[in-house]
Amino acid sequence: MIENTRKTTFGLSSDFYRTSVGLFCAMLLTTSGAVAGAWSEFEQRCLAPFEAVERPDLSGLTKGAATIFGQLGEGFAQTADANAVYTFPAAELELMVIAPSDRAYSGCMVVGRGAAADAADQRAADAWLQVQIEAERYDEVAGSVLGPAYHSTVWREPKLRFVRLITDAPRVVVYGISETDYES
Repeated sequence: MIENTRKTTFGLSSDFYRTSVGLFCAMLLTTSGAVAGAWSEFEQRCLAPFEAVERPDLSGLTKGAATIFGQLGEGFAQTADANAVYTFPAAELELMVIAPSDRAYSGCMVVGRGAAADAADQRAADAWLQVQIEAERYDEVAGSVLGPAYHSTVWREPKLRFVRLITDAPRVVVYGISETDYES
């Protein structure tokens, strides 16, 4: 049996590339019209940019009022009032950019409810976190008001803090990343 070893532009075999494109197209067809999950939006718009020491990705979002953040309690409402909140075309998601100040470090949070906070979304976040811990990129540290907190390890300065909150009534998830004053 002869293996196809021809490489594409991205260094992948053409068989792998065809299979991946086919799976991607099938996924698009089965999820058209679906609400993006809070985790996938957080990963793309907050997490990846912060890990790369870049600004959050606000493309396609509209600056607006915090409706979901405001429903989570007075602390979230006050934080949202003091910072920039962006709304998504799907009403089940909001993004908050936390500006650095004397009381807070630069940060980014995404909150999702309903379909944007489903179990598959949370499993994706769990899987990402497990990989990060096993790769020793993040370590669990003392909890935050949101629950368990995780700091980046020696690969990023200042260290990052990852947090998440999951509530059941109503079903809401919050994912957050912020810089700290800790060095590696």
